[in-house]
Amino acid sequence: MTEEKLTHKQALFVLEYLVDLNATQAAIRAGYSEQTAYAMGAENLRKPQIDQMIKKQMDKRAAKIKLSAEYVLEKIIEVVERCSQGVPVTDKDGNPIGEWRFNASAVLKGTEQLGRHLAMFVDRSEVTHNLGDATEQLRLARERLAAAKEAKLIESNAIISKERGNGRSLQQ
Repeated sequence: MTEEKLTHKQALFVLEYLVDLNATQAAIRAGYSEQTAYAMGAENLRKPQIDQMIKKQMDKRAAKIKLSAEYVLEKIIEVVERCSQGVPVTDKDGNPIGEWRFNASAVLKGTEQLGRHLAMFVDRSEVTHNLGDATEQLRLARERLAAAKEAKLIESNAIISKERGNGRSLQQ
């Protein structure tokens, strides 16, 4: 897809989206109304020609700064290893007390990112349904509806009988 297939506002949206990858803010900066920016941003991201242009521009930027998955992984590993190195804990006089500290949160975050890259972690949502209760409620609702229809039919028949008993035609 070429940029000519995008409207001016859509092309601006693509450029603004590349700034911070925030569709709502990109829509506002591209000239969409603040009231509709969230919806328009989401809608724009679903449009194939806009999606392709964003990917194309991101690939161009990555090539320009020589960014690759390999580089990112190497940096994560480097940070994990650096943060794993212990620093001696000292007393107020600067003497080591035999304990070491390290940046555990950075190590865990880095290893988590590496694990995600290796697809070791899968985000799952467990959905359970107890249809027994819903099925019972549906059955009861159907029974009430049938009873209501029966009552309406009986009432209608009574009215018809009464009208016939008075000698009146129902068509009057």
